[in-house]
Amino acid sequence: IMEFDHWKMIRNERYRYVLRDNGVEILFDLENDPGEYKNQDENPEYSEALSAMRFELAKRMIANERPLVRTWPY
Repeated sequence: IMEFDHWKMIRNERYRYVLRDNGVEILFDLENDPGEYKNQDENPEYSEALSAMRFELAKRMIANERPLVRTWPY
């Protein structure tokens, strides 16, 4: 996972998926578009890839979340 102020990003060998804090999604097919010019998020041919990348980002966000350790004052 890569994060910045207003987005989170994940990639694999084939795709780069970006989720912005306003809900905008970006999906690039790195095999067919290595320059990342064409966002495929609304292309129905990429619906399975988009779903898989959403799931992978959510899974990694949950796995990497570090809740604060509760410290009792006594």
